[in-house]
Amino acid sequence: MQRNKSLFKGPFMILVLWLFMLKACSATANIPNFDLRGLDPATTGFLIAGESATFFRMVVSTVGDINNDGYADLVIGAPYYDSNRGAVHVIYGGSQSSLSDIDLSSTTLDPATTGFTIRGNAAGNFFGISVSMAGDVDNDGYDDIIIGTDSINTAYVVYGGSTATRANINLATTTLSPTSTGFTIEGEYASDVLGVCSEKILEMSIMMVMLTSL
Repeated sequence: MQRNKSLFKGPFMILVLWLFMLKACSATANIPNFDLRGLDPATTGFLIAGESATFFRMVVSTVGDINNDGYADLVIGAPYYDSNRGAVHVIYGGSQSSLSDIDLSSTTLDPATTGFTIRGNAAGNFFGISVSMAGDVDNDGYDDIIIGTDSINTAYVVYGGSTATRANINLATTTLSPTSTGFTIEGEYASDVLGVCSEKILEMSIMMVMLTSL
């Protein structure tokens, strides 16, 4: 397999290995060695390379099955994208035959097939400094994402959905709709630093709703 060696230059890349290979090994002695320069999407894994100077791969998480196609998906934050505006990339999982290396510096994700990108609201927001699976917040059968920021004390919940309804999102020009695309959670005080640890935000918010309903 001929591989683009330029994808291995710089720190802005993610390597995805097939965990089933480790699961299939019944003993430690049977686990094979990997040469990460030779991953094959059809057998061992694939490479996701990000744009330079975005701190792509700073935060990586699974997001469950955001498009409910039976395959687990990935979410990768790039909080230094576009003057620290920040961006988050959702990569769909799929069958081995459908996966390939992805270079986001030269390729735009396709919401219908490969994934989608969510861009932050403004420079200096560090959108995507934390990302996490949120479970199925709206109980529609699709897993959702929670995304944190650093300087604006806000977290964003973005709903999952079928690939036919997915689209790239630019928060500078689009406001999330709680009835269709998602919603924001804003902290009460600037010192709350809401959004830096997004995986805890949803847990605390749900707990607060449960307590106030008692």
